[in-house]
Amino acid sequence: MGGPMIIAALVLLTTSPSVKLDDRGATVVLSNDLMSVTIDKATATIPDLRLGNSPNLAGKGGYFAVANSGGKDGWDIKNGRFRVIRNTPELVEVATEAPVGGCLFDQHYVVKKGEPGFYVFVKMARPAGLSPENFGQVRWSFYLNPNLFTYEWSNDDEHGIIPDLTGAEKVQDATYRTKDGAVYTKYNLVDYVDGHYVHGITGQKPGSYGAFVVMGSNEYLGAPTKQYITVHSGPIIHRFLNSGHFMPRGLAHPALPDKWTKFCGPWFIYLNRGDTPQAMWADAKRRAEQERRQWPYGWVQDPQYPVRRASVSGQLVKSGGSDIADALIVMTTPGSDWQTQILDYNYSVHTDRQGRFELPAVRPGTYSLHAVIPGETEEFQKETVTVGESGNVKLGRLEYSPSIHDRALWQIGEIDRTARGFRLSDQPRQYGLEQKVPASLTYRIGSSRPDQDWYYCQAKAGDWNVEFDRPVAVSGELMLTLGIAGQTNDPRLEVLLNGVSIGQVTTAGNSSAQYRSAILGSSYYEVKRLTFPSTRLQPGKNTLTLRLSKGAIHYDTVRLSSLLP
Repeated sequence: MGGPMIIAALVLLTTSPSVKLDDRGATVVLSNDLMSVTIDKATATIPDLRLGNSPNLAGKGGYFAVANSGGKDGWDIKNGRFRVIRNTPELVEVATEAPVGGCLFDQHYVVKKGEPGFYVFVKMARPAGLSPENFGQVRWSFYLNPNLFTYEWSNDDEHGIIPDLTGAEKVQDATYRTKDGAVYTKYNLVDYVDGHYVHGITGQKPGSYGAFVVMGSNEYLGAPTKQYITVHSGPIIHRFLNSGHFMPRGLAHPALPDKWTKFCGPWFIYLNRGDTPQAMWADAKRRAEQERRQWPYGWVQDPQYPVRRASVSGQLVKSGGSDIADALIVMTTPGSDWQTQILDYNYSVHTDRQGRFELPAVRPGTYSLHAVIPGETEEFQKETVTVGESGNVKLGRLEYSPSIHDRALWQIGEIDRTARGFRLSDQPRQYGLEQKVPASLTYRIGSSRPDQDWYYCQAKAGDWNVEFDRPVAVSGELMLTLGIAGQTNDPRLEVLLNGVSIGQVTTAGNSSAQYRSAILGSSYYEVKRLTFPSTRLQPGKNTLTLRLSKGAIHYDTVRLSSLLP
């Protein structure tokens, strides 16, 4: 029974009408037998989008490309140079190019035969001679018809009805208290790059429409630990290509070098129809799996998008031979901080239970390889990995050996680069959760529990005390390790032992994690270490104090250890 159904579907696809391009002067309409999209030539906005004979699915202004490189020259494409790149029965591709904020943006749109949606990709460049500029916030945003799209999907966990914000009180940027007292903010609708391939907005009634951003790859989005806004009221769907949200501001917007180029996308705007939001979401997730299997797309014809690629594989082990499961493997530009690198391409994957990994479809080039290891604050790094146009680069066994040799005396929190496992860390993203956290607390080693007595974020001026007994046999140097999963408003932290300061802690700055609903932390992890002689410990009970006077800190771990000779 299944065989004939598959054959029938194939026949329908192969006999479907050709893609059409209808030039209407200021606009152009791209259509196939399933959908049509109208594009403004000069601005690359979409005033009209239809699935079959549907009403107009586009809302105010359709979509717009946005770039903010230091706040200069405005935000969107204006008076762009429009071109028809390809016009065949199988595929139509058009583009609009314009300088925005010290950068040249070339926005491409592709409609293929038999596909319920359209592809988008952006070519970015900084020709030599332009004024110095930083790579700021860049996003593709598409307003949908508010009468048709009322239910938003960021991921399986973050989704719900878009509230009516009429008469709502503004609390902070893009954050509102509705008439029923609830707080709605776009910062709840955020997800990590790692493992995220689809988000969108649907209607709620039977026969409603859905519109989803579907990614075949995340190679152009920065680090897997980076967090981006996905959807929110408007209703609007986003594909951020860079932003400073959840990243310390001094690290989020790197300077653009002369002759820099980058190819972002393609991503697919998938249109569907169903009786419930859940049914349309499940269908969109299936489409995302299909797009991932097809990556890289053979239909893209651009020298900046190589179709011929290779895979990279290996096995991560600890010195001594034990396998490292669920490590995060990241390949990025040599010499860069993989957490902040955004000007080039990143590839990431998690190791299996035997420590094995394979990164598929890697662009030809030279990379450095990094591994984030569960339970470790240090990383593994391989300086140079050269990737060609085909085949598999076999790295073999990669051995991780820490440079710091110590013995833990006590530890609060598992080391996973987030605040996971602490009290309230299991809550969904929400505004104001820190109000439930006390300014001061006391945690007793041996009797207190991290999920009950240590909170996800130290967000108020006060003392967090850790009481512990001096170990019977301890000598030499001790090390306090603070794994910092998030930093907000340039926190000022002093560490004291038995009331005497042993050091000040300075972080990377302000990632806005605390006031923008990031319960698990920011997109930038840092480790701070303080050493002091064991003679500073007193007999019996000792108290370590984390005294916060400004800002907020998400802890991953607080660990006291004895350094080994």
